Amino acid sequence: LLIALLTSLGSFLVCLFAYQWLDRSSVKGSISLHLFLKAIKNISYALLALMAGAGIGWLIKLSGNEYSFYSWYLLLAFILLIGVELAHTHFDRAWLSWKILVVPLAAFIGSGLAALLCIPLLQSYTANEILALAQGYGWYSMSGILLSQIHSPQ
Repeated sequence: LLIALLTSLGSFLVCLFAYQWLDRSSVKGSISLHLFLKAIKNISYALLALMAGAGIGWLIKLSGNEYSFYSWYLLLAFILLIGVELAHTHFDRAWLSWKILVVPLAAFIGSGLAALLCIPLLQSYTANEILALAQGYGWYSMSGILLSQIHSPQ
C-alpha cells in the first residue's frame, strides 16, 4: 500500500509540475466538484473489480478446489480489445505533439522517485524489487505477468 500510495502521489505531482512548467495553458482553470466526483466514480469501478476478483479468489480457496489459469491469454485478449478500440478512435494531427510524452515520462520519473523514498522504509525488500513494483503500476496489465515470470508471484 505504501508503494502504491507514494507511486500514485509521486506520478501525479511530477505530472502536475511538468505541465505547469512546459504547458501552462493546460493546467489553467479550476476543478469542479462534478469533475472530481466523476473521477472518483471511475476509480471506484476499478476498485470494485479488484475486490470482486479478490472475493472470487478467496471463495475458490475456501472451496478447496484449484483451477489453473493462464493470465497470458487474458493479457492477449486485453491487447486485442485495446487494438479494436484504437482502430475506431479518430486521431487528427493536433493530437500528435511532443506534449503526449509528458505524462508517461513524468509518471516514470515520479514512480522512480517514490520508489526511492520507499527503499529505507521497506527493508524486507531489495531496492530492485521496490523499483520494479513502483514502475509496474503504470503498466498494470503486463507488469504482474512479467514480474511473476522474472522474480516470483509474491
